[in-house]
Amino acid sequence: MVPNNRRATLAVGRQTKQCGSCYLCQGTRARYTFLMAIGRLVRGVLVGLVLTAGLPARHASAQGDWDVQRDPFDKTIVARLKATLAKQPHDATALARLTTLYRKHRTLAQLASEYEKLAQASSDGAALVVLGKLARAAGDDEKALIHFEAAQPRRATDVALLLEIADALRRQGKSAASMAAYQRVLAPSLERKSSDAVRAYDGIAAVALATGDVVEAAAALKEKLALMPSTDTMLEYADLLARGGKHGEAAKVFGDAEARLKADPMKRLEVIGRAAGALATRGDDLAAIAEYQRAIKLAPAGYYLANEYWLAIVEIYRRRQELPQLATELEARWPSAKQTFFKPKRWRACMSNLGNPKKHSLAIAVPWPRHRGSSRRNAAMSRC
Repeated sequence: MVPNNRRATLAVGRQTKQCGSCYLCQGTRARYTFLMAIGRLVRGVLVGLVLTAGLPARHASAQGDWDVQRDPFDKTIVARLKATLAKQPHDATALARLTTLYRKHRTLAQLASEYEKLAQASSDGAALVVLGKLARAAGDDEKALIHFEAAQPRRATDVALLLEIADALRRQGKSAASMAAYQRVLAPSLERKSSDAVRAYDGIAAVALATGDVVEAAAALKEKLALMPSTDTMLEYADLLARGGKHGEAAKVFGDAEARLKADPMKRLEVIGRAAGALATRGDDLAAIAEYQRAIKLAPAGYYLANEYWLAIVEIYRRRQELPQLATELEARWPSAKQTFFKPKRWRACMSNLGNPKKHSLAIAVPWPRHRGSSRRNAAMSRC
């Protein structure tokens, strides 16, 4: 039986250490074996580091002598890209890859010099087209136009080249020459893609707007709309119709655009408001009010356009001198218990003072029963 005090326990430990079969002797032997293995491992690592200390430098130098140093400017790829541009000088992808290679590993001046030599050696004008595109990318429209015009007699049926010439003329402010070039693109004798025709109509519209000819710009966009009936083109065309005074046609085009925007409710609300604005400018106030009210019903709670459209309705009533009628309609629609925008007494006081606009500075707004605290509504609140 082992005593319970510490001295007796130590004595037992010394006795069992001699036997080699108890658990204390086995644990001591295991720890000793583990420490010896760690020591041998550390000695081996240190000896290896000492023996190989001088080898890396000699190995690196020898490897550097035998490694292949490859030029990242791959002449095979460059030749392939130049061959592509010789057949299709308007290939934007090939030209972008070629200019990237020269910009990184050579210079763009060297690329231009090489194409100048190709332009002198070839007779199809493809190298001149590439030179014009390089000059345009560098911001030199005059030099680009020189190259394009030099290539045009050799490529009389190149519609893309005519578009490049027209664009260069437009950027230089030569409106008449640019308009003539765009009209040449649309000539019946030339075979062109629909995208080329769309680009030509865009150019004609831009030139017409620059010269103030809204009617010509609207006509060009109408032709473009027949080729590419997109919503953005319809909205642009409707805006030009409204600028040209054709507000009824503009409202109709806005309505057609709205029918295409059912998947985009926010854009749809904006288009309804633009159609209502065109109707109001035309003088059809009742139709404009109906459109504004339809947009307000479709608007989500608290949406900013709803308040903008309410203010537009108030402005129409103000112009028609029918604000008291609007106030009566609103009070009948919204009882005084629901008028949280401001008190009904203040609204009636403002309405009663409308007969003398010089005496009272007013900024009439419509009560908004569902929301309060909006800075936009507070800014529009009546000052009586």
